[in-house]
Amino acid sequence: KFESVQRVTYDRYEKSCERQIFPYLGDRRISSITGADIKQTLNECMNKGYSYSTTKKAYQLLKMFFEYLEMEDMIDKNPMRTVKLMKKDNYLSAQGKEVKAKCEEVTTITPEEIELLKAEAYKRYGNGKRKHKQAAAYFLMLNTGLRRGEMCGLMNKDVDFENRVLHVRRSVKEYFRRNGMDIGIGQDIQVGPPKSKTSLRDIPLNDTAIEMIRLLQEAVYFGEESPLIPDEDGDFLKPMNLL
Repeated sequence: KFESVQRVTYDRYEKSCERQIFPYLGDRRISSITGADIKQTLNECMNKGYSYSTTKKAYQLLKMFFEYLEMEDMIDKNPMRTVKLMKKDNYLSAQGKEVKAKCEEVTTITPEEIELLKAEAYKRYGNGKRKHKQAAAYFLMLNTGLRRGEMCGLMNKDVDFENRVLHVRRSVKEYFRRNGMDIGIGQDIQVGPPKSKTSLRDIPLNDTAIEMIRLLQEAVYFGEESPLIPDEDGDFLKPMNLL
């Protein structure tokens, strides 16, 4: 998959293999792996408390792997043909977790919780220095529903003050630096389209969101073609730094 997927996706695949697959099947001869072995692996993930989506990724990776071997005539029988992923409700029930209705009521932040968030966001150290550099960014996210990567991908030109609209057109993703396929030191970023087609959207801005954008631009501004929240060089900020 290294040459056919984005680096961010490959990083996720690799972590899934290391944590959910290799501990159980990593030392086995491929030809000896049975459907029962794979089911046991998935059950171990469930019993260890991994989320349904995490176990599902492991299942999908194993499925892709054995389908590839079958296509290349490297195995006589595909063990994944007898393996079905457990339904999410049954998975959660087996973990003793509550199975929530699909049309769950939306949970909102209360005014009291917002005040607590403000108090934390604007805290200062004893020398007067702000504890959180991006306090205004947190409240812009709170008032727009932006994801962290989308927040980092905003440029000043994406803000339309006249029509009170924010144009979401890109997202910033992080991936491991590599020497070939081996993980190196540090991480790089990739700036591209957001998570899905529906993520390309225009968000209406309320008074608080506009105020936060103004504060961010007053703090640092490198021009309309620069990020709304740049790093010290005026480039896109890594999402991990927006904490």
